[in-house]
Amino acid sequence: MSKLINAKINLDKIKDDLLFVGEKGTYLDVSIWLNDEPDQYGNDISIQQTTKKGEPKIYLGQGKYSVKKETEQDIEAKSEWRKGKTEVKSMSDISQLPGADIVPESEEPLF
Repeated sequence: MSKLINAKINLDKIKDDLLFVGEKGTYLDVSIWLNDEPDQYGNDISIQQTTKKGEPKIYLGQGKYSVKKETEQDIEAKSEWRKGKTEVKSMSDISQLPGADIVPESEEPLF
């Protein structure tokens, strides 16, 4: 399942001497933390510019971790699968797989 993080960084706080040029552009190393608890604004992501060992960390911004909400259909399908109602024991049972009833647009054989 995909996971989404929305974040904002303050470009004015970036320490330019830590940027580096690569083959396809200029890069910035960052550390992104997924915190156990959100802050007072609901942010549970912290972003820091990666610094050299012993140098103080540079806080660049924050963000929010998003999780896709499951629909009732998703939950029901998972439940049915776990109950074994769609268990496939051999290739002859392939008609029991979800989507097996879909008819291709073309009548031509696939192979």
